[in-house]
Amino acid sequence: PASRSRSNVSYHMAVTGLLLNELKLLAAQRTEKRAVRFVEPLRRRVASGGLMLFAEPGTRKGYMNLMMVRQQLGQAAMLYPCPHTNDCPMWTAKVGRWCHATVSLPRSFCFDDELKRHGGVAFAMQELNLAGLAMQNASRPQAPFRARRGARVVSAPIPQKVRQGHSPGMPKARIAKVLVCQADGRLREPPAEEVGQVPRGAWLSAGRSRK
Repeated sequence: PASRSRSNVSYHMAVTGLLLNELKLLAAQRTEKRAVRFVEPLRRRVASGGLMLFAEPGTRKGYMNLMMVRQQLGQAAMLYPCPHTNDCPMWTAKVGRWCHATVSLPRSFCFDDELKRHGGVAFAMQELNLAGLAMQNASRPQAPFRARRGARVVSAPIPQKVRQGHSPGMPKARIAKVLVCQADGRLREPPAEEVGQVPRGAWLSAGRSRK
């Protein structure tokens, strides 16, 4: 605990993992009341400058729930996943794509047998898709945290139309693009070959993000 009094206890860190989907923050009536009832008590228990960390499945629903929490946290300092403090550029009415990261699993990693039987988890699963949100209870990042520089890859390579070669007889080449979230809060769509072999969720240097 960061501090203790007769009325409450405040903490340096609050962490939730795979919880927001269970709380059904996005109720059928699309109300924000559920998110308010969850976020406000949590925020009051985190000391000034404390960390609020949320991890959810990297699904459309997981992303939407995180966006509801982010909206309620308002002016709290953004630490992850955004390289900016603007609204998420992937947040749209239809939410056709969403921000998440692909995390590789070590070969020695295995799921519990009961989870394999009842959870529909593939035995040969080699990676996980996760969505996360980290915010500091402050108006701007404070030590030991700092704002992240550069840009973030927020998609796997997206196949594009086949294009013809530059001269007659040259074979057609299939191109692909990726989505990159920039420090100015906008999405860029560079060719995948420009970014290189980086997983979804990886950070690019400030220099590469300006190309």
